[in-house]
Amino acid sequence: MWEIIKTIYKEVHFSIIKENSSVMNDPKKLKNSLKYSANIIWGVFLQSVMYLGLGVMVAVSILYSENEVQKAIFFSSYLIIPFILTLYSTSLATAYLLSSKAVEPLKPLPLGNLNFIVSLTLLIENLPAFVFLIPASLALGNSIASLLGLLWICSTILMGHSLALFLQIKFSGIHVGKGSVVKTLVKVAGFLIIAGIYFIVQALMRILEDNIEVIAPIFRKYFIAFPFAASTIYEPYKSLVLLALYTLPFLALYFYDLKRLGEVLEGIKTYGKVATKYKLTVANPVTAMFRKDYRIIFRKNPYLGTFLSPLLMSIYFIYNLAKEGFPVMMTLFSIMGISVLGLVMLDPAFAMDREVFPFLSSLPIKRREYLLGKMLTVSLSPLTFSAILVLLSCAFNGTEALLLIPFLASPFLTSSIGILYVKHKMGNERIELPVLKFYDGIVMLILSMIPFIIVAIPLFLLSVPKGYLVSGAIILVGALILSKLI
Repeated sequence: MWEIIKTIYKEVHFSIIKENSSVMNDPKKLKNSLKYSANIIWGVFLQSVMYLGLGVMVAVSILYSENEVQKAIFFSSYLIIPFILTLYSTSLATAYLLSSKAVEPLKPLPLGNLNFIVSLTLLIENLPAFVFLIPASLALGNSIASLLGLLWICSTILMGHSLALFLQIKFSGIHVGKGSVVKTLVKVAGFLIIAGIYFIVQALMRILEDNIEVIAPIFRKYFIAFPFAASTIYEPYKSLVLLALYTLPFLALYFYDLKRLGEVLEGIKTYGKVATKYKLTVANPVTAMFRKDYRIIFRKNPYLGTFLSPLLMSIYFIYNLAKEGFPVMMTLFSIMGISVLGLVMLDPAFAMDREVFPFLSSLPIKRREYLLGKMLTVSLSPLTFSAILVLLSCAFNGTEALLLIPFLASPFLTSSIGILYVKHKMGNERIELPVLKFYDGIVMLILSMIPFIIVAIPLFLLSVPKGYLVSGAIILVGALILSKLI
């Protein structure tokens, strides 16, 4: 059985690796990915170590709590994190399991427990989520409470796993129309939760510590609801009853999932409706390239991760920004930082065309149109996150934050600098896929920071709002001139 599980795990993770063109085109990266990501022992171990580190941080906050009531509330509140992690990772792994067809060779074999083997493989994916709260359960300071804590963690993993399998049984497949939009939004939310887990834990710790007197009565009043029910760990009999109330129904759901899992493994279903009548329309080549890129981005997880990378790379600064109430000056510098970090999308924006480049180069598209399309592709992600920051700053600071609106051109400024650098590397008038090295990234980073250094001078020399207006005008004019040069 173990060999079958290892094989399924390897096939599932190899299908994930195959979606990442930068890995597939680099033999060294591919070898390392197969060694660590596609190996069940290494893959689960490395993730478990990472989550164990976060778990130790949580355990320290519980260990130094004033009393058992606080410890119980802290522990039960953190249960929501492994629940979400399990729900997401099981759903994601199941989707790749279906697309990779890893179980197809096993169907003709006389394996009566194939569904259980598949479920166990998916469950192993969730081991890091279990490891996350082990230190917290040991920090409860009471052997019975610690044992109950471990049981509550197991129950939470079971809830997330069985619910994810149930949703896959009912709704898995290819979603078109409105269903595809919902699926994409869920995927984006999952990426943000996984990537921002450290800051979610930090924020949760701060909320609990600052509002424990307000939260405690809520936990006592609604103790029967999850995750409040786990706050009864210092009341063994009561906790066991509530544990059974949650575990038994989800255990029954899990056995139901095992029986119906075979239906999912039979093949991928299609849900939703699309128009059956089409008409050819002549689109602007620039917007056509832009739309093509984002269709690819939201269909392939590695590119979706790249799309979110400007936000993920600056999430620490945004976290501190939120603690301060999104002050205008700090928000402005965050917008500049996100715009500069948006250049990480430049290489993947061209790499996604590698497989279809022979066809792409045969189209009647001018190089300038192609590069402008890529400029929009690179700009959209930092522009979206910058606009969200401006809205949040307006909510906290009122009309003063409207001074930030001109700075929303910052992503276009930095992406234009990056595209002009690529244009210079191309040399001739033909469309080519650039090969960008590490030093190219450093050069583009330095070049993109120069205009922001210039922009900062009026901000510090002139009073408000004159400094913001002058700096904003420089950004707008600079972005317009550089886009014309592409």
